[in-house]
Amino acid sequence: MTFIHARYSDPLTREEIASHIGISADYLTDCFRQELGITPTTYIRRFRIRQACEFLRNSDQSITQVALAVGFSDSAHFTRTFQREMKVTPRAFRRNKQG
Repeated sequence: MTFIHARYSDPLTREEIASHIGISADYLTDCFRQELGITPTTYIRRFRIRQACEFLRNSDQSITQVALAVGFSDSAHFTRTFQREMKVTPRAFRRNKQG
């Protein structure tokens, strides 16, 4: 978790995380599923969205800047993912200061 939290804004793969802690990627996924009920990829995505919420609440950065700051490669993918997770667009979230 510490590795993910420190590097969430970088492109992260299951294999990279597993290698960092000295286990196989499949075992990493098994551990995440057992402990959290989700995959490492889902955990990273949700953590990035939580970080994005903080940026949207507490900064004037553009949606694109926020997307890039939390590890998304483009704002369109970020917006779709944010809306799927939060049930509201990043712009509407910011406008309403939800959370």
